[in-house]
Amino acid sequence: MKNSGQFEFKNVVIVLLIVLLCISTGFLIKYGRQLGNGNIIGTYSVGELADIQYFVFKGDNYYKYKNQTMVEKGIYKKDYEDMYVLEDTDGEKHCIVYSKNVLYYFDTIQNYVIQYKKIDSRPVLMGNGENVSD
Repeated sequence: MKNSGQFEFKNVVIVLLIVLLCISTGFLIKYGRQLGNGNIIGTYSVGELADIQYFVFKGDNYYKYKNQTMVEKGIYKKDYEDMYVLEDTDGEKHCIVYSKNVLYYFDTIQNYVIQYKKIDSRPVLMGNGENVSD
């Protein structure tokens, strides 16, 4: 009888470990995709020095610069997987897709896609002294 009690205790422990493993695996599958997409926070640019454009993402805010001048700022949120929605201070919305350190910005006014490459993982101050700190 003494061995039977130890056997039952070991079975209960094994069953609990299996349940915890299943729960952990479920969380990893559910939330692991979000972690694997990378971090959008940082600085992205496109163009040459004479005509450079860049985005800076910090916290829940974004800042868009053109030739050292901030031309747009607002908030952003993750919409689905790699897709983000930007909303500027005027309430206008834009869509970007983030993949492998590249932002694909969909310019709905000019009807084309602009590809911005990540140049720094940190939000870097750009332009004429506009502070990007929150």
